[in-house]
Amino acid sequence: MSVVVVIVAVSALFPPASSKSTNPCAGCHPQYAEYLDILEGSSQNQLPATIEVGETKNVTVVMENIANIPKNTVLSSVSMTLRSQNGHFSVKTATYTLPGLGLLQWGTTATATQQITGVSNGTDVLLISAKAYNPHPGVNFSDTFSPAPSIVVSQSPVPELPTSTGQTILLFATALVAALFVKMSSRQR
Repeated sequence: MSVVVVIVAVSALFPPASSKSTNPCAGCHPQYAEYLDILEGSSQNQLPATIEVGETKNVTVVMENIANIPKNTVLSSVSMTLRSQNGHFSVKTATYTLPGLGLLQWGTTATATQQITGVSNGTDVLLISAKAYNPHPGVNFSDTFSPAPSIVVSQSPVPELPTSTGQTILLFATALVAALFVKMSSRQR
């Protein structure tokens, strides 16, 4: 009994590393299965873990149309939406729709790329979701990136002025020479 409690507790702390849409085809065709899947483990995904305020980076995510039978399985209006959970970054275009009619054939993948820009310091979460539509028999698919990846937005450090005595003297001498040069230039006019 205690082993079951530990397993349940651990699974609650560590959600599954992937997800996919439900299978809306099963209601009419129990033998058919089709899913829209954001491929969380794909090596093609680009999910920045850090970004600076004012910096822009790409977020790239791969989606796949998975089906067990290639009949009536073309997905249309396939799109990916990216949002900020805490407002520390902005998204240039929140929803990316696949080119053309947003078609995704059975057994193929598509890549969506969006741009984010750091807005303010803090930890945030990339909320990524995908949607698609199958015109036969008129069903919707949706999936989310699970678990949602986090990102740290930070302000770039302000450069510090030199503090050693030698550097201070060098800065003072440079400023003095520059002031003398300006004064001499103004006399020659």
